[in-house]
Amino acid sequence: MRREIGRCGASRYDAAVTRKLLPVLLAGLVAACLEDNAAYTVGLGGPTTDEVTGEPGTSGANATDATEPGTQTTSSGPTGDGDGDGDGDGDGDGDSDTGGTGSGDGLLVTYVPEGMFIRGSSDASDEMPVESVWLGGFEIHTLEVTVSAYAVCVDAGKCQAPSGADALCNWGKPGREEHPINCVAWQGAASYCAWAGMRLPTEAEWEKAARGESGAEFPWGNAAPSCEHAVSSIAGCGADMSEPVGSRPSGQSPYGVLDMSGNVKEWVRDWYDADYYASGPLVDPPGPDASPIERRSLRGGSFVSTSPSLLRAASRGNGAPADAPSDVGFRCANPLP
Repeated sequence: MRREIGRCGASRYDAAVTRKLLPVLLAGLVAACLEDNAAYTVGLGGPTTDEVTGEPGTSGANATDATEPGTQTTSSGPTGDGDGDGDGDGDGDGDSDTGGTGSGDGLLVTYVPEGMFIRGSSDASDEMPVESVWLGGFEIHTLEVTVSAYAVCVDAGKCQAPSGADALCNWGKPGREEHPINCVAWQGAASYCAWAGMRLPTEAEWEKAARGESGAEFPWGNAAPSCEHAVSSIAGCGADMSEPVGSRPSGQSPYGVLDMSGNVKEWVRDWYDADYYASGPLVDPPGPDASPIERRSLRGGSFVSTSPSLLRAASRGNGAPADAPSDVGFRCANPLP
């Protein structure tokens, strides 16, 4: 089903979900059309306080009010996936189909509420078209997964130790325990998230967590990046390796998520398809079923990024799933019921 309803409208919304969202969508349409050039964004809010139970998959027992965007809580203990393949879904296929049963590695997570956000940009062909996308609420790691956190998964026998042969690989390097884990292939990242009862974020979840609802160019807004915003190699910064996670608080996103621009690029759940934005659904887009070039999507810039364009929240990259580059790490996410 495809439906076009003009500048203030939307397309490719699943019929069943559209019925669910119709009152909110209509309210948003009226508000947007009453004000010239208004950005079409609709904040739908999160679960009520009564729904915050503290069980895995919610904001946790330490939360005081998980309905507030950007609420940060500590996740609970690991849960595993029950079938031994490390993918978190229990079906034995090795592919992370679900979000597991909770956020279980003890790392800080940030709540991102359900609602609309502006996805994409006109800066690159694979970032077009620019459209409003609706996502359910989810949690995402506030920081990139660290070497010390990944080591717990290795010690539990659920993750493989990455190679430390490259000098830029952080594994096994004294003093880099709080640097992001890098030199991990896509499946290694997916296995860690599954062990933690989570999964890799979709591209859409990653982008919303990075730029908020209004489509800002960078996590911190529209100002040009500086050395205070991101660990990168843009002019004057010259980062020659990763740094401890969270070392650039000025670069935090509207929700308080850190290192979404710079330090290391991040594996996400999706297969990479340059044309997916033009044809995929606009409600909880899961990503394509396959990649025409057999690559997984990467998001965020890294310490080797020399162009400010690569630090944009909408910038899309890709990599061979078996590759384990020194400028790539990951974080995990968890959809909320």
